[in-house]
Amino acid sequence: MKKLILLFFIALSINATAQWVQQTSGTANTFYSIYFSNANNGYATGFDSVMGNVMVRTVNGGLNWTGVTIPTTEDMFGVTFPTVFTGYAAGGNGTILKTTNGGSTWAVQANTNTTHTLHGVCFTDSMTVFSTGSSGTIIRTVNGGTSWMAQNVTSNSMYGIHFPSAAVGYAVGDMGSIFKTVDGGNSWMGQTSGTTLKLKSVHFVSIDTGYVVGYTGTILKTTNGGTTWTTLNSGINNMLFSVQFTSSSTGYAVGTDQTILKTINGGTSWTIQSPGNSNVSTLRSVFFLNANEGYVAGRDGTILKTFNAGGTLSVGATDNESAGMITVYPNPASNVLNIVSNLNKVKNIRVTDVLGNEVKRFDTGTGSMEAVMNISELATGMYMVQISTEGNTQVIRKKVLVE
Repeated sequence: MKKLILLFFIALSINATAQWVQQTSGTANTFYSIYFSNANNGYATGFDSVMGNVMVRTVNGGLNWTGVTIPTTEDMFGVTFPTVFTGYAAGGNGTILKTTNGGSTWAVQANTNTTHTLHGVCFTDSMTVFSTGSSGTIIRTVNGGTSWMAQNVTSNSMYGIHFPSAAVGYAVGDMGSIFKTVDGGNSWMGQTSGTTLKLKSVHFVSIDTGYVVGYTGTILKTTNGGTTWTTLNSGINNMLFSVQFTSSSTGYAVGTDQTILKTINGGTSWTIQSPGNSNVSTLRSVFFLNANEGYVAGRDGTILKTFNAGGTLSVGATDNESAGMITVYPNPASNVLNIVSNLNKVKNIRVTDVLGNEVKRFDTGTGSMEAVMNISELATGMYMVQISTEGNTQVIRKKVLVE
């Protein structure tokens, strides 16, 4: 009978080992966009000039990814889900795909009123969706895709788009283009960005405060709805393709050469995070579900995941059980692992192999002082078990030997 031998270590600080873990996507295509409709259901889409387009899907929080057949040969650039079941994907030749069953099947939207390549896609509610494209194209539907309206706000190609409210939205693109709407996309007004560099992504934390990223490490910030934009010091010259903030102070940007940037002070300073894998190259999309759990996706089928805000764990030599905070039993174990916390609710438990690949995960939902994890299917070998508690106040890592 196999036994689970646990060697205990506690990590209460965030300072040493990279905490981005590579997922197995099942493809070598480049992903241009990744999006999760909830903690379990996620989607990534993109293309490769040789292998064609690609879409993959997970229904268990990235533990497994499977390919999705889509009814087009066009290159795909963006994906979003207004609801768990309803989603949209954007791509070449004015292509918009829609699903109403959580991504199991997709259909081409009949008339998007454009043949331009579409890049970014976002929504303001379940019926209202926007997409940006080449030659200044911005299209929108207000009836769930039954019909689409097209506008050309500039001659420059547009890439990123984000609406912090139903009425107010921003779009960015070539030659430093930034456009704003205050009437739900009926009209768009150009803004002065202060740069002529290509801008790829935009994210607002409120109606007035937002960030834009682009080429040569460009990061712009506004606190007055785009009346003025300030250039921030990213510390790099790499191309940046995607930006997202999880709070008014904490945000992430990703780009070429394994770049993952993080700020915790509203962009005043940025630190570089390790992707945890030397084979990772260009990263094109970042998406966070909450303050701690996020994903990045990019070239060569790369999908990375973090459970602790992309932070790191400093593993000390103190046995947490002696401190009376968390009890793990039985030890040895063969079928189940019991975790009892005397301090904070256990939020999730994850198991990775020696290469850092996630092989099992258990989420407790709203959190629980006790959790039971079935480990009967684990093969013989060494693993790492990470237990996260409510509010990320504790992150405990344990070496696990299954025999």
